[in-house]
Amino acid sequence: MRRRIRFALSVITNGTRRKIRLTLICTAVVLICVVGLYDQNNKMKSEESLVHEANVRMWRPERENSWRRDAASVPQRGSSRQSNPEAHRDKETLQSDDKFGDISVSKCRYPEMTNEKGLCSNDPRVELKQSNVTPGNYRRGSKLNVSLVKLKGNSTHKHLDPWVIEQRRRKARLRRVCAKRRKEGKEYMPTSIEELVHLLVDDKHKAIYCYVPKVGCTNWKRVWMILSGLSNEVDPINIPEMLPHIVHNAMMLVKQPYSTSVLQKKLETYKKLVVVRDPYERLLSAFRDKLERPGNNYYERNVASVIKKRSRGKQKDGDEGITFSQFVRFLNMRKQGGYDEHWRPYSHTCFPCGIRYDIIGKYETLVEDSERFLRLIGAPEDLHYPPYSPRNTSSLLPQYLDTLSPRQLIRLHSIYKTDLEMFDYKPRLPQDTFT
Repeated sequence: MRRRIRFALSVITNGTRRKIRLTLICTAVVLICVVGLYDQNNKMKSEESLVHEANVRMWRPERENSWRRDAASVPQRGSSRQSNPEAHRDKETLQSDDKFGDISVSKCRYPEMTNEKGLCSNDPRVELKQSNVTPGNYRRGSKLNVSLVKLKGNSTHKHLDPWVIEQRRRKARLRRVCAKRRKEGKEYMPTSIEELVHLLVDDKHKAIYCYVPKVGCTNWKRVWMILSGLSNEVDPINIPEMLPHIVHNAMMLVKQPYSTSVLQKKLETYKKLVVVRDPYERLLSAFRDKLERPGNNYYERNVASVIKKRSRGKQKDGDEGITFSQFVRFLNMRKQGGYDEHWRPYSHTCFPCGIRYDIIGKYETLVEDSERFLRLIGAPEDLHYPPYSPRNTSSLLPQYLDTLSPRQLIRLHSIYKTDLEMFDYKPRLPQDTFT
């Protein structure tokens, strides 16, 4: 009997101890959570008070469609036009981009300290204070991508460079379109290393450039020859026009003796540039240069002759050329995988959904974008993108498009639809499509 009583008492005692131990553990966890929330709340209040003291506004996304700026309206260097980023800021422009990152345009630790020319401010009245943005984190897209600044005297806060804002806008749009395509089951990713033939590499400056034919690539290849040491010229314009296309194999990323892991590492760490153009203008430029003008034996033999046989049969009509309408009909009958590089879409040339480009250049702002990239990679100070005179392709485009039927316009739009959306170019569809 005594043994049973002792056994019962021991069971009760052990159960009570377990309950007490469990209660103490739960109480400790609750206390830790409460203390953590209290500290976090105090930290946020202290940060807001610092911002209020410094008279600096924390940037937060506003309405998504409040303002959109066309790439051609970005103020260029030396422009007297004044812009107010606070008055023209939307979700598309300033939202942090974890996938594509931000651009560091100067040696400043924080981009917000750059002046209107994109250079680091040397104003002694500006003093940085500690914030929750850790070193190296601001370029990866933290939620609070703004330094807390204490201004002395009557100095004003230095706003972001308009060029940086435009780059963020371009990347944000590209990210959204790529995410949309992934949901549709279209990855637009290279299936093999051999598809990366348009990437040129410069190991000295740790840079990669994806050249796109008919988008100023000849001048960029000239620059790349100087960067990579293939030419001793100082001015790229002194390099013969055909030479870059002859030796560009020596600059190709896939032609280098890299292992797959090394190549992948360079794609992840090197600074990368891609330059695009209105797909319709690029297509017309390629047609006029390769097919409309006589003398290009390769395209006359491999493209023009095929078009003539399909449209006119095997009967020869002398030296009569082909029309833009016949060329577009030829494109609509072929698969995109078999397109020539001069009219292949950007999504299958530079793979912007799979490669994280640091700068997205455009033909409309080519000089400014090129200069920024050269300074970003630490190129020689006397090396610049050669001056060029844009042709009248954009003014001729409407009259060439007028020769196309509504069905041709719709099918042509389907070919370049992704490129148009990625880089914010307007479609050219029949008027009946919008009614």
